[in-house]
Amino acid sequence: HSICFGYESPLDRIVKYLKGPSATMQPNIRSMDLCRRYGMRPVGNYIIGTPIETYKEMAQTYWIIKQNMYRHTPNIFHMNPLPGTAQWRQCVADGYVSDDLEDWSVLNMKYEKGRSLLLNTNYSEDQFEQIYTLFKALEDDTSPEASWQLQLRSDYYRQRLTEIAGFLRQRLSKEEQD
Repeated sequence: HSICFGYESPLDRIVKYLKGPSATMQPNIRSMDLCRRYGMRPVGNYIIGTPIETYKEMAQTYWIIKQNMYRHTPNIFHMNPLPGTAQWRQCVADGYVSDDLEDWSVLNMKYEKGRSLLLNTNYSEDQFEQIYTLFKALEDDTSPEASWQLQLRSDYYRQRLTEIAGFLRQRLSKEEQD
């Protein structure tokens, strides 16, 4: 049995941006513990690519999700403004969308380079596509079977994580130089 939560982010700054100034990530951790206690598997929906998210925060988000995969199943989504939300109003003000939007396909749930909205100017579409792909791979690694495979194929995952860490370090280094 599982239950789905809108965790949004493991980082308080991003959670506050998405849910308001009093929101924190503490309830997310508590929900994971409660679900585990009662024999349920929490599914956490996460949003990446918010307008304020930095490479450093993106890397932190990735590693926190990765470290907690034994506790929950992540679903990864890119930032998509929904009509009527504060994010929608900000996107209208910034010119990303209009209230009379005709092509609603730009608000699709799966990020597609060149088609989906990218609301963060800290990285290009090519960079975000790579990052999004890395995050989406986490969804495939969280089943109980995959947890065992993770242990059995630790060399493969260690190499993969080293590559991801290198990519994120390179991006962070470039961001700090800018």
